[in-house]
Amino acid sequence: MVDRSPSPLITPLLLNINQDFKKNITSGFETLQILGCGSFGVVRKVMEKSTQQLYAMKTIIFNPENEEAMQNGLKEIGILSRCNHPNIIKFHGFEVNENEINFLMDLMECNLEVFMKEKADLVTIKFIIETFFSILDALNYLHQKYNIMHRDIKPSNILVNRNNEIRLSDFGTVKGRSTGTITEKIVGSKYFLAPELFIAMKTNLSFEATVNFSKCDVFSFGLTLLRMITNEDFVKNDVVLNYNEADLENYLLKNKMKIPLEIYDTLLLMLRFNVDLRPDIATLYKLLIPRKECILNEINKVSFYKNIEIARFFTFRIHFLKAIRSK
Repeated sequence: MVDRSPSPLITPLLLNINQDFKKNITSGFETLQILGCGSFGVVRKVMEKSTQQLYAMKTIIFNPENEEAMQNGLKEIGILSRCNHPNIIKFHGFEVNENEINFLMDLMECNLEVFMKEKADLVTIKFIIETFFSILDALNYLHQKYNIMHRDIKPSNILVNRNNEIRLSDFGTVKGRSTGTITEKIVGSKYFLAPELFIAMKTNLSFEATVNFSKCDVFSFGLTLLRMITNEDFVKNDVVLNYNEADLENYLLKNKMKIPLEIYDTLLLMLRFNVDLRPDIATLYKLLIPRKECILNEINKVSFYKNIEIARFFTFRIHFLKAIRSK
């Protein structure tokens, strides 16, 4: 049964947090390493003193001049404390002090952007397909259970652990389905925004949230997959593929031989500029999940090839031979 409770965007964000998640983080944990910093605050690698268990701790500083960061932090706690999904970063506790919010999450090895740069040889066709299904499953869970969109799907918000398992993270920018238009500023990386959002951002227009609700996440997810497949750093190389449809079509044509056959047609649908032709998350999920095991079994036959183009060639050969034998 689908939970139709109001969106975390609308409800008081801390009201429904399970108080069992409250921890004495300030005195009960030891900081071992700074993992990252940003306008929101800082992420640290910490150890719980009583158990020696390692976690990632995110700290958001209360700043009267940046109330948005505080609201995003409260929103993230509210959502993560309710989520229970193997491909969403796991929440382990929180503490709200006078000057800051601290909350604990699974400690992951790195984000996908770093993984692609430092472990490019592990970004196999199998890893790409597994990432595809992992994030698709996580997004469907968010859309179906809580009626929310992530709004910032990109490689740096997808985390990888030592077992190469995938987790979606960073829920401070989520948006619930609402009536009317999004009048606040449009969030997300310009390199991974859906074109309707990117164009609206550049022209200061509002965006109809009710019509294309989850299709924005679908396009951002498609660009994230394309980033993995081509192994080109969009941000560093200023590759903007969501403003001019002809540029995206040319880029896809140039990299056609790198795209796994198993998701080729799906990726083209995900990257449609015309939102009426682009599937939403629910449609994408219903279309592909029944084929998941079959696709992964096919991939396993060629997974020992690390080079995507070589793997794609042998996958094509398998499909070709099957087609010949069936005639």
